[in-house]
Amino acid sequence: MKSLSTLSLLFLVLFGMSKAVAQQSKLKIHGISLGVGIMANTPKIYESDTNLPFDISLSQGNHLFSLYHNKTEDLSNFYNILPSDDQAYYQEFNLTYGKQWTLTDHWVLEGHAGLGYFQHNYYGLDEFDSNRLVKESTIGFPVRAKLVYYFGGHFGLGLNPNLNINSLNTVLSAAFLLQFRF
Repeated sequence: MKSLSTLSLLFLVLFGMSKAVAQQSKLKIHGISLGVGIMANTPKIYESDTNLPFDISLSQGNHLFSLYHNKTEDLSNFYNILPSDDQAYYQEFNLTYGKQWTLTDHWVLEGHAGLGYFQHNYYGLDEFDSNRLVKESTIGFPVRAKLVYYFGGHFGLGLNPNLNINSLNTVLSAAFLLQFRF
């Protein structure tokens, strides 16, 4: 829970900074999205869990520049329903470039690709301890899309499939998202 509040504070600061930068350039704040979904990864360390993606996007015409964060979260730990170990997770921080296509008056498709930081913590085996927390990180290459239906000018619901290709563990996730467009 502490990491969630730290991330929230980080994104508020980055949102404020992006707003200041956008006011001084041709970039405009495009939108903010928050989702909840599922993830799965490669057979190296097979896991399936809940993921919580979040992004802030700036736009210049149909070009999008996003700061994107995605993290697994055990929702039972959120409500303290079941005992849980919140030390096993993955998260990614990415900068992506994308384009947006208006399909109809209400449907919009976005495609993004970029570069980011990927961190994976999991319980693994080694010669000294049979249940040791392994912490690994690397550079990842995220590819993602958003298909959003806007109910008016600003609010939309959509689907957000994501793929992070990296040297540790390729992760595929999909989420339902709520997007606010400025």
